[in-house]
Amino acid sequence: MYHQEILGHFLAKTSDIHRYVWQEFDINPDSRCQLIADNLAVLRRYRNQADYDDNFPLLSAIATIALKRSQEIIYNLNNL
Repeated sequence: MYHQEILGHFLAKTSDIHRYVWQEFDINPDSRCQLIADNLAVLRRYRNQADYDDNFPLLSAIATIALKRSQEIIYNLNNL
């Protein structure tokens, strides 16, 4: 049931894994973890909007912002 161990955490293959990962970064006081949590939350809002809203104004601009936030997440993960 557990996929792998990362940073001392066993990650279960469940539908709640995204929430679990976000919460682990959100509760960590390290400023890099806080940035990761914030960016993950924004990306989730964008994904939900793209998936469920019939009208998504400025989609191209949002996609550019999402890519930048994704790059910030990767940068911060690499520097933990």
